[in-house]
Amino acid sequence: MIMDLTQLANLGEFIGGVAVPVTVIYLAAQLRHNSRTSRFSANVALHGKLN
Repeated sequence: MIMDLTQLANLGEFIGGVAVPVTVIYLAAQLRHNSRTSRFSANVALHGKLN
């Protein structure tokens, strides 16, 4: 199956349209994890213990 330029462009647009929301969701999860880790580290630094 040989694809012409229009079909390749449509495929690229579809892949890009799927990749952007997936990337945003991944970055939001990473930001949430980083925020929790930072709060935990600050708590440990303030109180000097893990509990």
